[in-house]
Amino acid sequence: MVSVQKCFAVLGNDLRAGILEALKSGPMGVGELAEKLGEERSNVSHSLAVLKKCGFVDVRKSGRKRLYSLSSCIVSDMKVTGNIFELMEYHIAHHCHGNCELKK
Repeated sequence: MVSVQKCFAVLGNDLRAGILEALKSGPMGVGELAEKLGEERSNVSHSLAVLKKCGFVDVRKSGRKRLYSLSSCIVSDMKVTGNIFELMEYHIAHHCHGNCELKK
């Protein structure tokens, strides 16, 4: 079972939070995100993999490029009323499906 702590750990990482913030303006590739955030592509790519596993971002191919965008679940989850813990529990129950794996 995925815990609320894992969701907070995913969202509490500066790079992953920066990626989510950057994707609010629209879909982007790894290179665009790396440039915008001043990070190495490999770090951005790894963080995107974590966010994808946890259901926070979606990816689609556009030619030879992969475009990442905010998952539609983020928008729908924002309609859940209650405190942050209830929001995380809702996200876990409906989107994580036990895929959230964080290495220490």
